[in-house]
Amino acid sequence: MSVNESAAPRLMVPALSGLYEALAPYSYSFMRFCVGAIMVPHGYVKLFNGGITNTAGVLAKAGFEPSFAWAYLVSGVEFFAAIFVAIGFLTRPAALLLAIELFVITFVFQWGNGYFWTGRG
Repeated sequence: MSVNESAAPRLMVPALSGLYEALAPYSYSFMRFCVGAIMVPHGYVKLFNGGITNTAGVLAKAGFEPSFAWAYLVSGVEFFAAIFVAIGFLTRPAALLLAIELFVITFVFQWGNGYFWTGRG
């Protein structure tokens, strides 16, 4: 280790070091909860508010058949796997399912739109 490197990370606001230390044990749980909480509403709308038909239509246009089976699978992953991630139950398998789904969404459905939201990216 060189003279400039230290074992402790450099703090963004050194005056808050006590707060950083107090919250450090909860940081991964908080991040996990936030990621799950962001995904749950997407699945909820599809499963319980009539979004399955629209989802199946989009999947059918992309060539995912049987589209309703895929729509229920995608919606279930977004809802149930996100809940599992948020509460820390079967976190790794649930996170893997969410990662696969988001990979497909990115590269199959959104890639052609570019990066920026103004172009549906």
